[in-house]
Amino acid sequence: VVLDRCFTLIVSVIVSNPSLDAWAGIADASQDGGSSYTSMVCKNCVAGSGPLGKLVVDGDDDGLGQGSAACLHGASCVLSTPEPHLFCVKILTASASGTVSVHVNGVLEATGSYSYGQPVLDKCFRFLDSTVVTNPSSDVWVGTAAVSSDGGGSYSNMECTDCVDGSAFPGTLVVNGDSNGADKGSAACLNGASCTLVMRTTTTYTSSRTTTTTTTSLFSTTMTTSLSSTTTTSTTWAHPPEVGTE
Repeated sequence: VVLDRCFTLIVSVIVSNPSLDAWAGIADASQDGGSSYTSMVCKNCVAGSGPLGKLVVDGDDDGLGQGSAACLHGASCVLSTPEPHLFCVKILTASASGTVSVHVNGVLEATGSYSYGQPVLDKCFRFLDSTVVTNPSSDVWVGTAAVSSDGGGSYSNMECTDCVDGSAFPGTLVVNGDSNGADKGSAACLNGASCTLVMRTTTTYTSSRTTTTTTTSLFSTTMTTSLSSTTTTSTTWAHPPEVGTE
């Protein structure tokens, strides 16, 4: 246990690791004196490739695979509790480098050239009307875009409504100023277009069937039980993703 302590007031929680000995673990917080806990959100971490819910803190970058949130290169990273009434957008770079611009609710929130693992945008909003990405240059940008509707407690991939299909790994987005790069993402926003990202919505259809199973004479060392049970089995189908989505 690194820290297990209560405070009358929490202004900030900051983690850092100046050494090359990577630390990985979990960070939870309670607002009711320890009766219940929720996972803390790292405000300025990068996305890791390790287990969900784990935080890795390292003085270099070789611990990226040990957590889903990574505080690397000796950085001081801020942890906070999720705010359920906020919408959070997290856009991360997955290519060596590239340029991209992001507008949220009509306001330019990020623009420039970004390198691998670097966040383009990691910010929460009171409301989320629109998220638009574009790249006027031919310096192709590849990355991921995720959204949270519970203040950063959980994230899901965003859906591009007007991208074209790409041929790369599901969940990757490519944005480019010319027609190249469709092979670098599963959704491609090309030719300098302004493409809209939205929260994914899935409609499910459920078919149920009821199976009655009777089991008799279950023996243990202390008792004999005869019982019957009814089990309901549900099978759920989801609509296939739209064009340009996962």
